[in-house]
Amino acid sequence: MVRFSTTTYGREYPDSARNLRGIAMKFNTDEGNYDILCVNFPVFFVLDPTQGLDNFSDAEGMRMCGEDPDYAKNDLWQHLDNGETCEFKFQIQMTSEGEIHKVADFYPCDATKIWPEERYTYLEFGRVSFHQIPVNYPFRTHQYHPLARNGRLRCDANGSVESNIYPNSFTQPPRARLDLTCNEKPQSLQGYLARKSHSHHENEFSPDTEYVQAR
Repeated sequence: MVRFSTTTYGREYPDSARNLRGIAMKFNTDEGNYDILCVNFPVFFVLDPTQGLDNFSDAEGMRMCGEDPDYAKNDLWQHLDNGETCEFKFQIQMTSEGEIHKVADFYPCDATKIWPEERYTYLEFGRVSFHQIPVNYPFRTHQYHPLARNGRLRCDANGSVESNIYPNSFTQPPRARLDLTCNEKPQSLQGYLARKSHSHHENEFSPDTEYVQAR
C-alpha cells in the first residue's frame, strides 16, 4: 500500500502548489510489516517516471491551483481506474554508520542536505508499480491513523520526521483514546473535510464524531 502526501497545510491544499512532498509505503511480509517513509525538500520524492516527465509551467501550475486543486490525486485515480499502471524506479543512496562520522563538510543525517551523487551513487534495487485503487478505502485510510505505532519503528537521526512517525505506522485501530468510535467495528467514513491530528481538541468535535474520517 502506498500513500502520497504533502507536508504543510491540509487536504484542501492544491496539489500543484509549492510544497514538501512525501511518499509512505507499507509492505506486508511473512516476517512482519515493514514501513518506508520518504520526505523530500523541496520537490516530490518520486522524480522520474519511466515514461518520461510532463510538468506544468509556472503559469499552468498557478491556474490549476484554482481550476483543479486535486489534479494529481484525480489524475492518478483515473489512470488506475482505467486499468493502466504507473511505475517508478526505486533507487537509494547508502553509506555505513562508521562512514557518517568521517564526513567533514556536512552532516549526512541532516534531512536538508543533499548527498553528492559522485560520492554516494544511486543504487537501483527494484521498481514501484501502482496498479490498483484501495478496494475498501475507509478501512485502508484508518491504517494510517496518527496515534498508531507498531512499537518497532525506527526514527531518523535528526527527528525531522518525528511528527510523521505515527501516521505511517501499521497497526490496529487507535488505542490511545478508548472513547473514540473508530475503535468500534465496522468503521464508517463521514463527510467531514478534515480533523485534528492530536488529542487536545475535546471542545472542537464530540468524541462520537471526531475521528470518523482519516486524514
